[in-house]
Amino acid sequence: MSGPPEGMLEWAAKGTAAFEAAVDGVTDAGLTAASCLPGWSRAHVVAHVARNADALGEPADLGPHRRRDPHVHERQPACE
Repeated sequence: MSGPPEGMLEWAAKGTAAFEAAVDGVTDAGLTAASCLPGWSRAHVVAHVARNADALGEPADLGPHRRRDPHVHERQPACE
C-alpha cells in the first residue's frame, strides 16, 4: 500500500476492524480448533497476527529519536 499517510492509516484501521470483527465471532471452542496451518490452532494464528501487528507498530511508537529499551527487547530463551 502506498500513498499519503492518511490513506494508509485508514486502510490499516479498516483491516484491524475487519480482523477484530472476525475474531469476535469465534467461540472459545472455535479458537481451540485446528487452523489450516499444520500444528497451529486458530488461537495460535490470532496471537501470531496480534504480535506481528504490535511489532509493525513499534517503530511508529518509538518515534524518530527514541531507542528501544534493551531490557524489554532482549531476546528471550526459547521454551523447552
